[in-house]
Amino acid sequence: MRYRKWGRVVRWENGTLVRVEEAGEAREEGGVFYAQPIADRVALPEVDAAWVVETARAIGEAERVVVVAGFAIHEYGDVRWEDETRRVHVALTRKPWRVLVDDFDVATVRDALARCEGEKDFAHLIRTPQFEQMPGGRDGYGRPIEHRRVEGEPPNFYRPSYRVRPVRQWMNVRAIPSGTMQDGPKVLARVDGGKALVDDNGRVFVTVL
Repeated sequence: MRYRKWGRVVRWENGTLVRVEEAGEAREEGGVFYAQPIADRVALPEVDAAWVVETARAIGEAERVVVVAGFAIHEYGDVRWEDETRRVHVALTRKPWRVLVDDFDVATVRDALARCEGEKDFAHLIRTPQFEQMPGGRDGYGRPIEHRRVEGEPPNFYRPSYRVRPVRQWMNVRAIPSGTMQDGPKVLARVDGGKALVDDNGRVFVTVL
């Protein structure tokens, strides 16, 4: 097994912008796991967090912005495959709330937070959904990710970093569709303290999950 990954991160926190690039390799030989930096470089897309910072500042302040771009090459036996990743994490603040966004559509949450009316108790009924693993791609050991209902032990392995071995985890998970709720409240983002930012027919508020 051999796994090589190249990554570029731009992190903005409390007014300081930090840019980092790294490259590493993991391999297993004779049952021993090795992880180390590598000198090889590949072309990675530019990462610019300025647009997120300006969007967040429109309502006050972004406490943290992390934008990640990565490229990886996997080799497991005779199987070889590549994948790319691009992620964003934003912590928006509007006192007394701290809202966490893990999606590039930061503007939707920003606009809703600007209209937030405050906190309130909200009577709601939550139906525990069933989940399924959607097919697509390969896992950390090169096995195809197949369509499965999420129950029991995960059949696939996820590699969180080149520094550690893959761990069992469900992949490509979604809730099994079970109908449509008309005009129902929508959870837009997580709020620190076990709360959520909710849009209920245009009225935005924070409530306990």
